[in-house]
Amino acid sequence: MAHDAHGNTTTLADQTLEFDMANRHLSTSIGHGDDTSTLIAYTRDVTNRIEARTVTTPGETPDTTRYAHTAAADVSGLVLDAGDQVSEYTVGTAEGVGDS
Repeated sequence: MAHDAHGNTTTLADQTLEFDMANRHLSTSIGHGDDTSTLIAYTRDVTNRIEARTVTTPGETPDTTRYAHTAAADVSGLVLDAGDQVSEYTVGTAEGVGDS
């Protein structure tokens, strides 16, 4: 296990994690760091919430899952598939617990 100067874990077993200067997790490479590695990359909106997660596996088409937020919270209210269709949604109950 290895860490950067900010204390972020940068290596964990066969995973290499990348962070930006604001300590936001940008991506994880799983494998040997070469053309056989799987890359998981995150895209954030202007408020730092994850809006997309792309998994790129060698020899396959990248798979992107998009997230939409329905409130100011960090919790995703909607998960969109590749065709921008809602594949999951979260509805708060009277007690404030989210149901999918």
